[in-house]
Amino acid sequence: NDSFETVALDEQNGKINRFRGVDVEKWLTDIPTFAKIKQQNVYSGVDLIWYGNAVQEIEYDFDVQPNGDFRQIEMTFDGADKIEIGKNGDLLIHTEAGIMRQRKPVTYQNHNGLRQLISSGFELRGENKVGFNVGDYDANAVLTIDPSLNYSTYLGGSGFDDSRLIVMDAGGNAYVAGHTFNAASQFPTTSGVFSTANNDNDVFITKLNSSGTALIYSTFLGGTGDDFGLGLAVDARGNAFVSGTSFEQSGVAFPTTNGAYQRLSNGASDGFVTKLNATGSSLIYSTMLGTTTNEYGYGVAIDSAGAAYFVGSTESSAFPTTLGAVQFTSGGSGDVFITKFSADGAGLTYSTYLGGTSSDEAFAVALDSSNAVYVTGQTFSSNFPVSLLAFDRTYNANSFHDAFVTKINPTGAVMLYSTFLGGANTDEARGIAVDSANNAYVVGRTLSNDFPATTGAFDASFNGNFDGFITKLDSNGMNLLYSTFIGGNGSDFAEGIALDSSNNAFVTGSTFLSNTVNFPVTTGSYDVSHNGSNDVFALKMNPTGTNLIYSTFLGGSGSDNGYGIATSTNGMVFAITGTTTSENFPTTTNAFDTTYNGNTDGFVTKFSLTTTAARLKIGGDVKSANNRGVRGASVTLMCSQNNVSQTFITNKRGNFQFENIAANDFCQVTVSHPKYEFTPDSLTFTTREDVDDLRFYRKF
Repeated sequence: NDSFETVALDEQNGKINRFRGVDVEKWLTDIPTFAKIKQQNVYSGVDLIWYGNAVQEIEYDFDVQPNGDFRQIEMTFDGADKIEIGKNGDLLIHTEAGIMRQRKPVTYQNHNGLRQLISSGFELRGENKVGFNVGDYDANAVLTIDPSLNYSTYLGGSGFDDSRLIVMDAGGNAYVAGHTFNAASQFPTTSGVFSTANNDNDVFITKLNSSGTALIYSTFLGGTGDDFGLGLAVDARGNAFVSGTSFEQSGVAFPTTNGAYQRLSNGASDGFVTKLNATGSSLIYSTMLGTTTNEYGYGVAIDSAGAAYFVGSTESSAFPTTLGAVQFTSGGSGDVFITKFSADGAGLTYSTYLGGTSSDEAFAVALDSSNAVYVTGQTFSSNFPVSLLAFDRTYNANSFHDAFVTKINPTGAVMLYSTFLGGANTDEARGIAVDSANNAYVVGRTLSNDFPATTGAFDASFNGNFDGFITKLDSNGMNLLYSTFIGGNGSDFAEGIALDSSNNAFVTGSTFLSNTVNFPVTTGSYDVSHNGSNDVFALKMNPTGTNLIYSTFLGGSGSDNGYGIATSTNGMVFAITGTTTSENFPTTTNAFDTTYNGNTDGFVTKFSLTTTAARLKIGGDVKSANNRGVRGASVTLMCSQNNVSQTFITNKRGNFQFENIAANDFCQVTVSHPKYEFTPDSLTFTTREDVDDLRFYRKF
């Protein structure tokens, strides 16, 4: 349609002023700004809407109006050598400059203010023309077709590369850590970093730019033995703290710094904490932590002063503890340790054991705003220390693991709460996060069909084999605010968790075996099909644990595992990392590495969850007693969300219509006229769906 009209939508608060030249008459002030541009009727009954998403990419939607025909839509890609539809439904446009990818469209309708997803896909029509195919939908409601964009890259060399942890900074850059095996693997590093030499099994720390197209830095960290990166945190200045386990011969130097708490290895395995500067070029500090027996370091968290909190497990009765610690002697064969380093890494602010007579291991740690410490992991100890009013004071698993959650006060002197978490079989907690109300969110995996799930949770029933779980504990550790299984009929492991500012929980992990046919994914998500022996899953759970906002598979035909996840504060962007053996793992055009390198590769994948809030139409008419339209009536709409009124002057038929109204808003429509009064003169309602039958009648 050559005569389509372009209109601006969603006016923003910002204004633009333009002062150019000396002619005051040509100066422009208070120019409004808008979030979207709509091209109305690009086809009959079809609008095209342009807008920017959460990662500053341009997106477009086609809105098919009631009784419009989506089959009219046809896009021509000039200059394309070939166009094809990929395995996962993405549109691949081959050009001389490379392949441009458009993600499989998400198509939906809004009913009663809620988004209902409709099956859809691209359709090739020859001669570089592309349209859409759409499943059954309500032809009387607006249909929105929304192709979305993300990034995904391999990260690795020809050896075995294990990417475990991810943090996103405010600029959207991703910090990734893990370990790489095989000195000849050519894992990617950058010039000027701390170390480009790989001694067979080394830690790596890599920083990717926000678009996933390039490495900002990538460095190795390790000695001559085997070193594993198992914890990662990043401060506001971009300094990265990495922790883990080092297997070095006694006295052999894992890279440590002058003045560090412990310079040399003491035994078969030690923990380590290393603080890397913002450019990845030098170590601000690096220390080991261990004795002549085995220590296994895992998670790390940092406070605003730069102090690192390190957790893991120790087999030693001589592990360093501090005066006044919660538990200053070993409980048995293997205990959790919780250690706070000074900000310079030179000393221990506090250090404590935590455990019973059997084997106890901590894998993850988080802090609240007061620097209270939350630790989770697994225990074999029936006498693992628990608090008097804990949610569960009883060891459940007989000869299996129980998960545990423990909270320590900021000085490390008081156990604020500690609880078992599990059922009669194996239960293992792997990740933890804490919200602003000091509630703890724990994820892991369970073989227990009696694992505690809460009434009304998303999934209160055990599904078989291993299930993932997400559990939210209140701030006192006394009650479960929610607890839900995550899984299908195969084995499903939840590994990593992150929270947004609304307390939506983002979780990643792995779902195993191709017979996992009923793992919960959401309609219209990136990939609703299980692809290989193992697939990654990534999901967003609502704050009450009752509903999946988003859930997708991610993977190729090989084995794919998700370990780490990070999210933006607003929850509109999240990134995951893990491992893959898939030659066809999904990558994006211009990503840092689109080619599988061999054996096991790491991956980094970033999703943007663009949401288009339901926008409704409110209309009706103003009539005389004999049902004729009243011309010139002023109809005013006022809604509570933006507290801005809109006024419509009726035509000779008495009709009025307001567009672009938010769903679930409380609104009032009033009518007035210089000569007449009306009954009713106002109506109030909550917007649930399009309305076209508001009626006002002129009084005699």
